[in-house]
Amino acid sequence: MLKKISSAVVVFILVGGISFLAQQQLTEDIGNPFNGLLEKAYAFLFGYSLGLVLLFQGWVHLQKQVQQLGFLYLAFLLLKIFVFAALFHPFFLGDQLLPFSQRAALLVPVVVFLILEVFFITKTMHGIKG
Repeated sequence: MLKKISSAVVVFILVGGISFLAQQQLTEDIGNPFNGLLEKAYAFLFGYSLGLVLLFQGWVHLQKQVQQLGFLYLAFLLLKIFVFAALFHPFFLGDQLLPFSQRAALLVPVVVFLILEVFFITKTMHGIKG
């Protein structure tokens, strides 16, 4: 259990950190306000996705409602989408509308952490016995 948790944390930190630094370097010419927004997006998605992976690993370890983990994951995924949309609504559709390239750049961390999240949750669900 501890090995799975530590590997998830290390992979999330490494991949998220490399992705953030690479994207920050590529979007350096856009300016500081956008990089601050990008930092907030990475921080939210890092915390939410890693927390979700750790929560699922804990549920499987405790053997609580493991038959329903797929449906539970879909509910948490929808919650993440709604919370992300609520937090960043002004920049996508509201009064502080960003240009298309910056809006697309804000979706990069969504894709990065979604891939990590799906990888680790799938690994966790395949490890269920019974």
